[in-house]
Amino acid sequence: MKKLYTLIFAVICTLLSINVNATTINVQVGTNGTSTGNFFNPTSFSAVVGDVVTWTLINPQHNVTSTSVPAGAATFSSGTMTTVGVQFSYTITKAGTYNYDCTFHVSSGMTGSFTATGGLGIADPSSDLSTDAFPVPCIDKIIFKYNG
Repeated sequence: MKKLYTLIFAVICTLLSINVNATTINVQVGTNGTSTGNFFNPTSFSAVVGDVVTWTLINPQHNVTSTSVPAGAATFSSGTMTTVGVQFSYTITKAGTYNYDCTFHVSSGMTGSFTATGGLGIADPSSDLSTDAFPVPCIDKIIFKYNG
């Protein structure tokens, strides 16, 4: 029975640590790194599914609004950011290219983008895949059965 609990504990720990390598990517809003204005800094970057993008307001008044996201990804909008230091975060859930802008200053070129790649490179399982796990009552083992 100890082995069963150890295995269950190991599986739970593994599942909880899947996003352990996620990175937080910081984007400054309202500066280009040397002066304030209508900029995102950086304006473009690469990311991985599971990463978190955090936009931090450096110079008010701006917003961050997605203009295009990959199929199946959630759109995002920070609302109006008026207090210096306020942050808005978005967790990347799908691979692809994300474009965003400040709706107040898009005409002056305040746009940004990032491209996300798949995190682990593991394809989604097919719909007919099934896996069973069950204890064997007479022996101290668990049998995993793969039907696929």
